[in-house]
Amino acid sequence: MSDKQLIQVHITGTGIRPGVIRSKEIAEVITAVEEMIATYVTHANPTLKKESVVVGLTAVEDGSLKLTFSPNLPELTVPAAQAITESIRQNDYHLLPIGTIKGLQELSKFTRRHNCDAEFYTQNGNSVYLATMTPDTEIPMESPLKGETVIYGEVTRVGGADPKVQFRMIDGTLVYCETTKELARDIGAKLYMQVGLRGQASWNAKTLELESFLVEEIISYEDISIIDAMNELRTAVGDVFDAVDDIEEYAKQLRIHGNVPV
Repeated sequence: MSDKQLIQVHITGTGIRPGVIRSKEIAEVITAVEEMIATYVTHANPTLKKESVVVGLTAVEDGSLKLTFSPNLPELTVPAAQAITESIRQNDYHLLPIGTIKGLQELSKFTRRHNCDAEFYTQNGNSVYLATMTPDTEIPMESPLKGETVIYGEVTRVGGADPKVQFRMIDGTLVYCETTKELARDIGAKLYMQVGLRGQASWNAKTLELESFLVEEIISYEDISIIDAMNELRTAVGDVFDAVDDIEEYAKQLRIHGNVPV
């Protein structure tokens, strides 16, 4: 295994060894490690599906409890493990996705329950220490901001047993949305078209990054130029904008100053 990139978690403490810790608890630790890394990888690489990221357990060694994982995408998962453990070292978790934080919280519960440490390493011939989680490590959960909103952009993919919509917003951000099978069929008919999607969103409380979106309705949307938009606005409000000669410059000044007299 020396030629493979591995991720290791060493659980150390009094009475920590295989045969003493319940199998269910070991399984919870294994699941937490895979979940926190896979979530980080798919958050950083949104075109990947979480089920395609495998952080598979290859060994449980005696001498405390040593768990060795052999990931199928080491070029992505090893940097993810390094970034996550750097958050532990710095005690700063605000850039981690919610799923990663939940995995860390499960590990934290285990270390407090058994008064033990969880040491993280990578191995590729040589073992490299990353960080240690102790019973005193606090993993805060920032409550996500939630609410109804509309996102605009292009439908780039629809499908899956549990329907997912791959959607590129007008700022270029790629997001994956959940929806019903009925709406997925309707959205599929809009493939590669500009639409609006109304639904329930969840944002990271610190970064304000959109983390999840449940589509509830498709909204017609036409991407038009600022000149056409202003012309439509002029039609709607009458002669208020008749004195505006340069629509683009007027819109620019509005963005800069917020109020420009006509």
